[in-house]
Amino acid sequence: MLTTIYLTGHRTNVLDVAQKITDYLEEIKISVFYLSYNEAYFLLKHISQIKNEIHPAEIRISKESIQHETNHPFYFVSCHEKKVLILGKDHQIESAEQFLDTIIK
Repeated sequence: MLTTIYLTGHRTNVLDVAQKITDYLEEIKISVFYLSYNEAYFLLKHISQIKNEIHPAEIRISKESIQHETNHPFYFVSCHEKKVLILGKDHQIESAEQFLDTIIK
């Protein structure tokens, strides 16, 4: 789903702003990783502090639990994980991942 943006003003100013928005959006990346339920619960509990610390990057934690099985010949081990997304530029994502590593471990 796309959001429509209407720009008004002088033609040159509108074209400049449109180009800046396009350039910025081309630099945005998404990093996806999975956390255990307890780690994701810890992040959700402290989400406002985390968002303030990693700003301007954004963090999103899925509400759905992803279930997968580990391969073992004798045991069935079910793992429940949550998907975590970090949105931002490359250096923003790297600093956010480093921050999350320090608070989770």
